[in-house]
Amino acid sequence: MKKINVNMKNTIYRLWMTALIITLKVPCLYAQKATNPIIYADVPDISMVRVGDSYYMSSTTMHMNPGVPIMKSTDLVNWKIINYAYDTLADLLSAKFDRRSKRIQQGFLGK
Repeated sequence: MKKINVNMKNTIYRLWMTALIITLKVPCLYAQKATNPIIYADVPDISMVRVGDSYYMSSTTMHMNPGVPIMKSTDLVNWKIINYAYDTLADLLSAKFDRRSKRIQQGFLGK
């Protein structure tokens, strides 16, 4: 009788360990793997924030319109552009990147 008890305990232990290993391993098999680059675009100077289960990211776009794309993801791998911070920039001399801008020539980018 004692030998049956030991065999039963060993069997239960093995089944429990197998179930534990499967429980820990299966999510890894179905997890999406990220490959670099995650976003096939020019996305400099990112800022990211988490709100609930969603992540939001914005990126600078300098002088391109529409500007400052706002992207959303739930897994930090798949991103979708949901909006832009602005449609067009105002036509200001300080926002222009050409040789006529004194701000750019004399101070902002050096002399």
